[in-house]
Amino acid sequence: MKIILVLTVVVTFFSCGHKEKGATENKTLVETKVDTISIDTSSIAIIPFDTTYHWLFKSAKQTELNTSELKKIERILTDSLIKYNSEQRLQYEEISKKYPNENFNLSNFIIELDKYKRQYIPVINEQGEKEVWINCFCDKWGENGRTEILEVEDGGNCYFNLKINLTTETIYDFMVNGDA
Repeated sequence: MKIILVLTVVVTFFSCGHKEKGATENKTLVETKVDTISIDTSSIAIIPFDTTYHWLFKSAKQTELNTSELKKIERILTDSLIKYNSEQRLQYEEISKKYPNENFNLSNFIIELDKYKRQYIPVINEQGEKEVWINCFCDKWGENGRTEILEVEDGGNCYFNLKINLTTETIYDFMVNGDA
């Protein structure tokens, strides 16, 4: 309960007083925040887009990511997981209260990004915007994990993926795998 209270206060503190996304001060804040982010490249593989991945993006073209974009991805991803984890903690508490005899584990509800390997596939979409599909998993890299997309069914929150439009700084198609 204390964790939720602290998270609520922290989220409220950071969300208050910000101007609209297009404001100059906000852009400066984002740039400063991005500049202070460090990237653990040992947990990231950038895989070139292949047109046979048509299920990922339609009519997209292969591109690369620079350090600034990697930091932007990290910030956007971290921010989205703060929101996701907050919602998941509430769900965990609700289910735990409803079924007190069950032994639920919070780690099955939340995502701790530092425990995941990530595959990034960057593209330029039909509108000329840069996007990246991010595939996250808590397994080891495996034989081809740094060069080929890892595809799994089920697996719970050990596997999730999403798309980030770096031009608009929006997330979409966020999906956490289910349990069989």
